[in-house]
Amino acid sequence: MTKTSVFLLSVLLVVFVSSYPAEASDSFSSYLVGTADLRDSNYTVMQIINPTALKLRLIVGFFSPSGVPQGCRKAQLPPNGMVHLVFRTTDEDLKPLVGSAAVVKIVSYLDMGESGTRIEVAEGIVGFQRHYFQSGTGILRSQKISESNLAAIPQKVLTDHNNDELNKIKGICNP
Repeated sequence: MTKTSVFLLSVLLVVFVSSYPAEASDSFSSYLVGTADLRDSNYTVMQIINPTALKLRLIVGFFSPSGVPQGCRKAQLPPNGMVHLVFRTTDEDLKPLVGSAAVVKIVSYLDMGESGTRIEVAEGIVGFQRHYFQSGTGILRSQKISESNLAAIPQKVLTDHNNDELNKIKGICNP
């Protein structure tokens, strides 16, 4: 083997190793963030998956693009199950955002039944979002779809500074 081929092989190995994800668990979180597009006749669908054996609850907080709290939705997430959330301009909990877009923040916590007043943040959810929107005009108008993962945010962001972020999201929903 020549020095040039050894050098090229070394460069390829470094590029391959550095592009390989360190841990698959980076995509799971207790805190997911995405957007909802509510302009025109657009709508957004989010799927939240619980790959754990725990019964979870979700707090879904909506914020305006400038960060002002706007609304809330709650959901239960069964063990090894999925919840399918649709956000449209006709939703009562999204009325302040009609004709706009929203930042969507999703927090998962343990379901402690009706007696559970304390929120115990639970790791492990993953999610996807689909934006449905119209493209073109007249007879060429058609519905298009854009799909992406919900961003998994480290739990530390949620619980830093005396739970400031968690309390902001809880405050919208009053769980």
